[in-house]
Amino acid sequence: MRDKNPTPSFPKRQRGVALIFVMVIFSLISVMVAKVVTELHFQTDRTSHFLMRSQARAYALAAEDLVAQLLLADLENDKKNQPAGSTTPPNTGSGNTQNSSTVDHLKESWSLIDRYYPLDEIESGVIGESKDKEKIKEGDYIYINVIDLQGYINVNWLSSSSSSTPSTSEPPRSVNGEDSSKGKTKGSGGKDLFNNLITKLGLNVPTQQITDWVDENDQTTPGGGFEDNEYLLNEMPYRAADRAITSISELMFLPKMDPKLYKQLAPYIVALPPAAKLNINTAPKEVLMSLLPNMQEAQAEEIIRQRGEKGFDSVDKLTSLSMFAGQGNKLNKDALVVSSNYFLAVITVKFADARYHMLSYYKRAEKQVDVISRAEGRLPAPLVQNKPKKT
Repeated sequence: MRDKNPTPSFPKRQRGVALIFVMVIFSLISVMVAKVVTELHFQTDRTSHFLMRSQARAYALAAEDLVAQLLLADLENDKKNQPAGSTTPPNTGSGNTQNSSTVDHLKESWSLIDRYYPLDEIESGVIGESKDKEKIKEGDYIYINVIDLQGYINVNWLSSSSSSTPSTSEPPRSVNGEDSSKGKTKGSGGKDLFNNLITKLGLNVPTQQITDWVDENDQTTPGGGFEDNEYLLNEMPYRAADRAITSISELMFLPKMDPKLYKQLAPYIVALPPAAKLNINTAPKEVLMSLLPNMQEAQAEEIIRQRGEKGFDSVDKLTSLSMFAGQGNKLNKDALVVSSNYFLAVITVKFADARYHMLSYYKRAEKQVDVISRAEGRLPAPLVQNKPKKT
């Protein structure tokens, strides 16, 4: 007797198609799950890196504040040690010819040169420099390098005119807020230092183009200067700045400033207000050689030896050295000082897998220290420095 409800039998081909559909669906689900897991993994990595970078930045800001506190402490110490009855305010940036306690040199507490601080010791409450730099680089650390920007040749010195013709525009501010147009020959000493520097370096620097870029007028400097009329003819036209620059990277706008030349010049120059002068106590050997057209390397090394650890307490102490005898007409003392107001802190933090680089620029006034600029990244062309002697 036959079964009234027999089980239907499907052809083998139909059962194969159903299996294929199941496998395709399973494959799609597997791909979707893999994609979700991968995205979750990437998102976790991004979040982790963001948190590590944020922590590293917090350490960098703490290091920035440490440098500001050291600069402020030095400022207050200068005020405390100011001679009784002295009318010269500390850190004015003026060329004092009398002995003064207002002296900045490389052995002061703010002068942190290539310092490494291990984070594990800082977190445990111990703040101190690690002497084994190679060992500390294997772990987490804070690196600080403080640079006195007034120890370098200021490119904005070229913005000043050597003539006594008054300018109708607003005069540039000096370091101490005074009118930089007052004085002997406005900026002429700084121009001599700049010209001596490029001569010593043997570089074909377009000085006339730099002058026209940073000066306040629209008159083309003879001998190769450029003003708006030339720049507006470019395929991508632009105008000359006609003002003091705030970053030496602006020099790359000049037609004759190629990357190779810029890289050779950048370690010796800075962009500060035109009235900021050269601190002879922090200037490296290569910059000191620009004091005189015929100064030799051995003479610059002798200046460093003579200034010692505490520096010269006046510009006259420098010019009284035998090498400057009979050179009075070649050296403008008005371009030189023994104290500073502008500084740069190069900070690097290594925390876990994150590295954070920060550049902090400071201005030290009569009563305070301000961070006037902050940038992420490293110096494109690090400034040459007097490195501390290895012990």
